[in-house]
Amino acid sequence: SKTGSFIGVPSLPSCLSLKLHNKITNVAISKVVEKGCQVIGLVGMVGAGKTVVLSRIARNQTIVKTFSGGIYWMRAGFDTLDSYKRVVGIGKMLKQDISNTLKDPRRAMESLLTLTGDNALLIVDDVYSAEQVRAIEVEVERFPGTKMIFATCCPGIVDELGAQSLSMSMPSMQDSAQLISRLTKSPPNKEESEHLKTLITSLGHLPLVMVIASRSFTRLIGYQEIL
Repeated sequence: SKTGSFIGVPSLPSCLSLKLHNKITNVAISKVVEKGCQVIGLVGMVGAGKTVVLSRIARNQTIVKTFSGGIYWMRAGFDTLDSYKRVVGIGKMLKQDISNTLKDPRRAMESLLTLTGDNALLIVDDVYSAEQVRAIEVEVERFPGTKMIFATCCPGIVDELGAQSLSMSMPSMQDSAQLISRLTKSPPNKEESEHLKTLITSLGHLPLVMVIASRSFTRLIGYQEIL
């Protein structure tokens, strides 16, 4: 067993919103250590801070003490169909060959968890399809003390896997774009002011209009209009 391993966890990103991230992080930590809750999906739009939350969970002292079998981080991303390469990659970091000729992610995951023993935490960031984490979920559920938390912008994946859901809510990009467009023409009303405060809180010190401009994939507003 590689007790106490801390594998693949990225550097803690700069905090964009202490209040927002602390609240959801504390809720997530409670869920992760809760008995009977083995698979958790953290859902939020792109840029909401899911990676920040996962990074904080990995470093939390309660989490580190609870998961003596180690904490293992994977990023799914758009370039993976399943978890095989990512799981084998963790094995390499542990200096263990957990590959198999069939390139079966479930067998690789079983080999990894046999190494770590119970009480391991698997963290998977940027999940875009259920297949990317299905093999991990199946094997995690066979090891009672082991758990998985994954981040996704697709709530349907959490439902498909039957995982516990945690939501990082933010105003939608369309609503935000329309709001900024209106604010260039007239002062905000009370509801718009509250919406704007939420946006600023969520985005921290980043220039609000620049973020909305760079992340907007629609023609709702143009760069010149909001700048």
